[in-house]
Amino acid sequence: MEKKNKVCWNCGKFKAYYEKGFSRFYKTDVGVCALKKEIVEKHGECEGWCNRYKMRRLRKKCVIRTLNEIVVDIAAIRQIFEEEEEENRLNPLPKEKDPCNEESG
Repeated sequence: MEKKNKVCWNCGKFKAYYEKGFSRFYKTDVGVCALKKEIVEKHGECEGWCNRYKMRRLRKKCVIRTLNEIVVDIAAIRQIFEEEEEENRLNPLPKEKDPCNEESG
């Protein structure tokens, strides 16, 4: 029962090949094994099988860290806009004459 789950398509080192269809991409029955560095069948098995869970957890940590950095950047941009708005409210620029609305005289 344990061997059934350790097929290549469920390994962290397996990257599936895709074929281009009319409106989407389709997975093929083969892919490349990063461990063997060769093309393998998706239902094959080998000794170097590794779990994808660690990769997902690592990817999730990376995404969370990146999202936190983006939130900090957006907050900084928001603060710049708020400071500029406050400055314009306290010290408004003098209104200039609009050259398009001037009456010829």
